[in-house]
Amino acid sequence: MAQCLFDWAERNYAGFLQGASPAVQAGEYFYRYYAQSHAYLGLSGRDNHLYYLGPAFNNLITDLGPAGDWIARAGCQ
Repeated sequence: MAQCLFDWAERNYAGFLQGASPAVQAGEYFYRYYAQSHAYLGLSGRDNHLYYLGPAFNNLITDLGPAGDWIARAGCQ
């Protein structure tokens, strides 16, 4: 599910998510790093929210809301 969401986000927010590396699981987080845009996109297993860290939000960790909302928007099953 996370892979589908990350792939969708890369297509729809390409200006913020460029140069994707393989997704990584670290503890309760599943995330992907974007080298060209110096950003991270991750899912938290703790609260099931989508998070962004990068220049779009002044390099602050930003809660983008419930992952379920984003998964539905992306059409991931």
